[in-house]
Amino acid sequence: MRALVAAAVAGAIACACAVAETDDENDTRDAMRDDGAGACDARACNLTCVGIGMAGGRCDGAECVCEPWDGGGAEDATTDVAPDAAGSCDPLLCQQACVSIGAASGSCIEGHCRCAAGADADADATPDLPPDDGGADVPPPPDDGSGEDAAPDDAPVDDAAADDAPADDSGRDDAGGAWGVPVCDTTAATLPDRPLVGGATSLTRSVTLPALGDGRVVRLEIAIPPRRISSVIPVPFDDLRASLRSPDGTTRTFWFHFQGDASGTLGDYHFFTPWDLPVWWDRPVGGTWTLTLQDDVHTGLLTSAVDTQLTSWCLTPLDPAGHAAIDTGAALRACDSSSHAISDYDCSSGSSCEHPVTFQLQVTNLVRASATPAIVVETTHPDVSQLRIELIGADGSEAVVWNRGAGPLPASIPLSTMTGAWMTGRYQVKVTDLVEGTTGALTRWCIHAN
Repeated sequence: MRALVAAAVAGAIACACAVAETDDENDTRDAMRDDGAGACDARACNLTCVGIGMAGGRCDGAECVCEPWDGGGAEDATTDVAPDAAGSCDPLLCQQACVSIGAASGSCIEGHCRCAAGADADADATPDLPPDDGGADVPPPPDDGSGEDAAPDDAPVDDAAADDAPADDSGRDDAGGAWGVPVCDTTAATLPDRPLVGGATSLTRSVTLPALGDGRVVRLEIAIPPRRISSVIPVPFDDLRASLRSPDGTTRTFWFHFQGDASGTLGDYHFFTPWDLPVWWDRPVGGTWTLTLQDDVHTGLLTSAVDTQLTSWCLTPLDPAGHAAIDTGAALRACDSSSHAISDYDCSSGSSCEHPVTFQLQVTNLVRASATPAIVVETTHPDVSQLRIELIGADGSEAVVWNRGAGPLPASIPLSTMTGAWMTGRYQVKVTDLVEGTTGALTRWCIHAN
């Protein structure tokens, strides 16, 4: 049985997001759309510009303009894909960032990223969800095209069009589905804690997407509340694995014993959401998709189990036209540059002498490794022969990337198990000091590809 102590509340855990969507950014995703086509929301504009490494953003009429840094690249940027020089602008990042806040397109003009909000900026946008009332979000049903309640009963009828004019079926399939419309399962379910005696427990749920054709990215939104022992001690999610299986049988493990993101007064752990998964690039989206959660480790005490609650989950087939310009073979340099202390080997606590520290990185870039990717680890520890470094990859693969080897650490360590894999997803590195007496810090670690 895994022991959980109060120290877990303040346990060493960090998560950095590479070109990531934070909760604040998700909240403002539709801010530009709310005021109608052509509007620009100052807060959403600024957040988006900062997210691609620029100094900030401002609204210039209907356009969002990203301002460059005066003295070089963004300080302490989470990822190296941000512009490197003052006034530089990455056309691909600019386009992605502008589309993410509802603009029709984005382009680099004299070093600035400018978002143009055309009349059709939100034509294919995901419908806005109703305000959060504390329960699971249930998206509105797709428009059935009937036009019912679209206008007052006494509104004049336009007879200019012929009665037999064909309906506009763009973006819809014969079953009435559409790109960008989430399909949700809002029936709450419980994944029991693995028992002390017996095997792992599992929970399986399914949704069916309409036959829209070949997609590129599906967005998975999953609502799992934080867990606690006796309502006091926060419990990480490192006992869980989660996978999504497509109609053609291809399975992606997107969560594999990750701790989750800690926040709040008590340090509750949060299960990351949403996930934009490109694993099924250019494959049909129609059919049954299956979500599986599995509890591999008994977490609770003898008298109380720690179950996992699945409140709801949604799957959205994103319009492939929105990813037509994505270069999936682009270079990836996703880094966490914040400094983290490495705990020394110490047996004085009376339990384990090893005190590993764990750090996480969320990569949202839609990139596939054309060759063997690598991890870069930088540390101030004076003797790296005392360290063991382990990595869980975005595909659920596990590897010991360094095990008390003679120093110094190499400039990069290849990740052969991820050759040819999609790099999108979460990574977790665990550093353990195995010799008492000296310590240091993990100052930077990166995932590199292409």
